Amino acid sequence: MNFALGNTNIAIVGRSAIAENLRKLLQFIQTGDSNVDLIFEFVDELPNWSGRTHVALDNYSIGNDKFRVTEKLFCYELHVNEDPVRALIATRKTDILRKTQRVINKSWRYFHTHGSRAYLHHLKRFVFYIYMPLAELLLLKNQSSLAHCSAVEKSGRAVLFPAWGGVGKTGIMSRYVDDGWNFLSDDSCIIADDGIIYIHPLPMHIYKYHEVQSMELVKKMNSKFNAFDKFLWQVMSMVKKPDRLVRWIGAEKVFGKDKICNHSTISTVIHMHRDIQCDRFKLKHTEFHEVAKLMASTILDEINNLARTSIVVHSSQPINFIPDITHLHESIINIYSRAFARADCYLIVIPQKATAEGIYSFIQGNKLF
Repeated sequence: MNFALGNTNIAIVGRSAIAENLRKLLQFIQTGDSNVDLIFEFVDELPNWSGRTHVALDNYSIGNDKFRVTEKLFCYELHVNEDPVRALIATRKTDILRKTQRVINKSWRYFHTHGSRAYLHHLKRFVFYIYMPLAELLLLKNQSSLAHCSAVEKSGRAVLFPAWGGVGKTGIMSRYVDDGWNFLSDDSCIIADDGIIYIHPLPMHIYKYHEVQSMELVKKMNSKFNAFDKFLWQVMSMVKKPDRLVRWIGAEKVFGKDKICNHSTISTVIHMHRDIQCDRFKLKHTEFHEVAKLMASTILDEINNLARTSIVVHSSQPINFIPDITHLHESIINIYSRAFARADCYLIVIPQKATAEGIYSFIQGNKLF
């Protein structure tokens, strides 16, 4: 089954539970295009390593045209000289006692913090530590990049709200959807250098602290819960910190399928930053390359293992498919800069206690778009 990540196509092959759940997550971008840039192939075990091994460092094995990474739950091997590029993924082998202990421990913790979905810790580990860094490497080859921002769309134009985690991306996005805009992104999207933003349909992260920032969003989420999950949310609210209690839920379930947009043209970028010593909003109209630099640093931090893989590979046996850390950073900046060249770009400093409604009122009052 093939999926379109903007201008990059991937295939997901295999019958494992992770493969099936990943296909469900990405169903909104399923494509009939047979041309594929990257294959995620789930196998029972990785083949015996063949060819010369230049470096075996920590959990990396690096050869001329491939590298292998041993992760906490998975191990994978990337073949970069094949067309399409192929990533073989297998569950990490371990003794049955240790595996059972890990599954019980993780499932119990995720039951507390994420709700009653036992498979979730495996899926999230794969998505954020393997799928996203490999997808980003492919996107960069096609002059696109993942971006850490929320986004909304209306009448063919998109407004982006990039920020670090916890600043208010989800809350302000939700407020604009309530105001008649369409959902494009909660946390992760795809930006092409021609100025088009594409949906990256991973589920939304809705935290307990969103009850302060955006209570209406939490109410919408709770309306989709069964009775047990509603009860679990209320009970865990009393013992878990607001930034630890979270639900991973599809945007289409929260807002409805008719409110989901697949792609649009970027018209406005509003980079948000919270200042604990600031008691009022501050606004600055800025150049597109300034926003691009801020966003590039954020996405490098957000995509787990991306920077580390670049550093490890280029400290030993460079592989052309993987840019060194300097070129990786510059490539992302350049893609964002070209994408934002015709957009209005702003920087907003937000008071620490400002809610989504306060941010919305400030933006509307200044008529930024």
